[in-house]
Amino acid sequence: YHGFTTQEEFDAIKEDATVSEEEILMEYWNEPQNSIEGSFYSMEKFKENQVIENGFIPPTVHDFVFKYNRGEKPWFREKRFEEVRAIYVDFAGTDTSGKEGNDNTVIGCMCGYPNKQRTRMIRDTEYMEIKSGGEKEETEKRIRELFFFYDADVFIYDNRNIGEDRYIDLSKPYFHEELGIQMDGFGIYDDEKITSMFCDNSKTTYLKTKTVDTNARYVAIPVVGSLERNHNFHVAMQNAVNNNTFRTLMDNMSLKHILNEDKDWILLDSEERARRTIGHIQVDKMIVEAVELRKDIIRGFIQLSEIPHHEKDRIVATIYGNYFFTQLELKMLKGDQHEDLNEEDFYDIYDVSPSRNIVSRSKINSVEDDWENAFY
Repeated sequence: YHGFTTQEEFDAIKEDATVSEEEILMEYWNEPQNSIEGSFYSMEKFKENQVIENGFIPPTVHDFVFKYNRGEKPWFREKRFEEVRAIYVDFAGTDTSGKEGNDNTVIGCMCGYPNKQRTRMIRDTEYMEIKSGGEKEETEKRIRELFFFYDADVFIYDNRNIGEDRYIDLSKPYFHEELGIQMDGFGIYDDEKITSMFCDNSKTTYLKTKTVDTNARYVAIPVVGSLERNHNFHVAMQNAVNNNTFRTLMDNMSLKHILNEDKDWILLDSEERARRTIGHIQVDKMIVEAVELRKDIIRGFIQLSEIPHHEKDRIVATIYGNYFFTQLELKMLKGDQHEDLNEEDFYDIYDVSPSRNIVSRSKINSVEDDWENAFY
């Protein structure tokens, strides 16, 4: 059926950077990709939202230098009206960890903009890539590049473990030698009502004292999880997926069927093809991670856990981006009513019930170390 005549031909497909593991399982081994029993997320709903054919493709340094200097901007479209763009990151510390396969730094690009009725914020996941946890300098440089190329407005990152050290590094001014561009450092986002939904105010106050660049851009939102915050992260993500406001790149298999009809695709070399498809492959992996998370109720909160030795980095990073746009959505709705946003609006507007365990909630809000026991 697939035209293979030797094992070597099939092996070559498996080593092709433009072919995802999920594509091999489904297309060549006929193994369906479905939600596991007890999954919090629906594979079918995610698939409904895989509608973006042409996402963000970061330019190479060569493309930027030669085309930009001729007055071209070859990498992406202009922003929509009221569009906000975010880079979201889940940092990994080393090349290996106690949980096999779970130590990649994930960098994603997501934009958000109001629908025509101004009742919802549409979120488009337009790109994703991973870096090895041990590539500290390369990862920080890549975050700066993607922030610049994507014309991002916000940088959302996991502050636990090494995240705080990475923030301090990124808060320094930086000269990009290849691009010939001086880049400002990152400072803490200047909307306390939003940052407080991701971490305690004491954390952002502390990080402001650690910011190096006096001209830093106020773009960074640190995430410090707790049982309640992680509960809210995933409920907001599920709501966005189910109401079709969270949209992602088209699955790689469907994309390849389209590209194979394009004569320009046939002329691309292997590196150019990989650049065109890498975001789609990583989004496919993110969805598989999501639907493989198991749901439990712990102390009145939803807790999600991964299958042993399976990855969760991509979905964890993506829920940060989505939750930021949930906060902008709430702010938009309340702003249109000329009212102030508060935490209870999350429960009211999205029909989410806060835990009745008031004692535990009060304790959790002041204890950041509960992150390790919540969801992960």
